[in-house]
Amino acid sequence: MLPNTMLLDLIQTMIKEGSEESFEYRGYKCQALRMGRLHHINGYVELPVGHKYHGMNYDNIPVDVHGGLTYSRLDENGSWKIGFDTAHYGDLSLHNLILFRDDSFFAEESTYRTMKYVVEEIKKLVDQLD
Repeated sequence: MLPNTMLLDLIQTMIKEGSEESFEYRGYKCQALRMGRLHHINGYVELPVGHKYHGMNYDNIPVDVHGGLTYSRLDENGSWKIGFDTAHYGDLSLHNLILFRDDSFFAEESTYRTMKYVVEEIKKLVDQLD
């Protein structure tokens, strides 16, 4: 069984980080958003109408970002939103830490992807869009 301190440390980190960070980078609206049930963080970028990848399925957008793109949808403003998540094998989340609490191998081999990490990955994504 994993030590309670690991669980408490993760919870404290998550509280300090908050649940969302919205910002603009190189003219793109960006958002890092903690997801409800699993408590991992997703990264999103809005592509305006007329952008070369606007309307394109995420599988067809040639970028390198954590875990690959996993999201593309039209939002209420007509912008095409693309994104990625941090809920892959090897990514540690509060949900998985609780679920696999008796599996110390899982926790030792997994990494919590911080809000700062996701923000940097969003910037890396944006840098590949032009």
